[in-house]
Amino acid sequence: MPASPLQNALPSGTERDVTLDIFRAVAILLVILYQYTARLPVTAFGATEPLALPIVFGWIGVYFFFILSGFCIFYTLERSPTIWRFFAKRFSRIYPAFAAAAILLFALDQVVPLPLLPQFDFRPVAPDGIDLLGNLLFLGGLFEWVNGSFWSITVELQFYALIGFCAMAIKHSGQMLQFFHRASLILAICWLAAFWLGLAFDPAAKAATALRLVLIAPYLPFFALGVLGAQLAKGRWYLSRAFKQQILVASLVVFSQAVETSPYLFGPETLMPVLITFWLIVLFRSYAEGWRLPYIPLVTPSLTQIGLVSYSWYLLHENLGYLLLNALTPQVGYAASLMIAIVTTGAAAFIFSWAFEWRFRKAAEWFAESILTRIAALLPKKIGEGMA
Repeated sequence: MPASPLQNALPSGTERDVTLDIFRAVAILLVILYQYTARLPVTAFGATEPLALPIVFGWIGVYFFFILSGFCIFYTLERSPTIWRFFAKRFSRIYPAFAAAAILLFALDQVVPLPLLPQFDFRPVAPDGIDLLGNLLFLGGLFEWVNGSFWSITVELQFYALIGFCAMAIKHSGQMLQFFHRASLILAICWLAAFWLGLAFDPAAKAATALRLVLIAPYLPFFALGVLGAQLAKGRWYLSRAFKQQILVASLVVFSQAVETSPYLFGPETLMPVLITFWLIVLFRSYAEGWRLPYIPLVTPSLTQIGLVSYSWYLLHENLGYLLLNALTPQVGYAASLMIAIVTTGAAAFIFSWAFEWRFRKAAEWFAESILTRIAALLPKKIGEGMA
């Protein structure tokens, strides 16, 4: 039998799983191509000719990241001796690079401001020092984001908190998994109902917004797919039905999100994201069952390296890329500035990963665990115990 991806990819001190890193590379490239070719009209950068094939469906890369996160995080939770260790590990993985990116991008914005484009639902106002503080406390939803892409980092943290608190309440991993699966389905279906009713009734639209911001309802099926995939990797085939249920709900979420930006209910801009999401999930399911991408010289090593720095690239790409596109498009044209933006932000991600993301992880984990351990000392020991 092929080795479980959990045995190959996740425990510290073992060799990284190449396929998982390539999946991360695919996710970040989808996001970047969407941001640079479809998120804003090219006229916003001073171009007159649009790109022949804008990647209008690239926003689904964020959802693919959520699936990969669910796959890795549940395994980390199962291996953590205490919930506090789990929270400390996730804090150390997210915060050093996030804080550095927020501060650096805010400082850059003071020198070279990004354009304000409220007509395209992008940066209605420039963030100030109070907004930066709100970002550093992961309260960007209540303040102006320094970088618009930061919203998904808050969603990640809400997922960590949700699954961590579920583990506190339900110590048996199998029971907790079933609870998370069912809760994800129920909340996502409630969001779908509120979303579609909200197209005609304002109170329902407000309910959909509350479900999205407070309970991350539309994103839970993607995390659940990752969590269930981790269980399928262990041979728990009885969860296949649950996995299929999550695929259906996740596809409906993608379709609903696409409808918001498309003039046609069943046009390419609504159906293409659903189809691509479905096939990405199929690839992920195959991976969970032991399949691996074949090795292709030059391509595989390159994509693996991109996957390694995907988090840093995600943190930096929007502001840096838009600045480059805005400055270079009138001089060299949109196509050339697009290539320069991709290469430059990618190179910046490699430097940033070395300078911030990897360098401070151990120190951040020690700091977070020391604080959480003191808090845990005031609580009943059973609350912070790991899962059985």
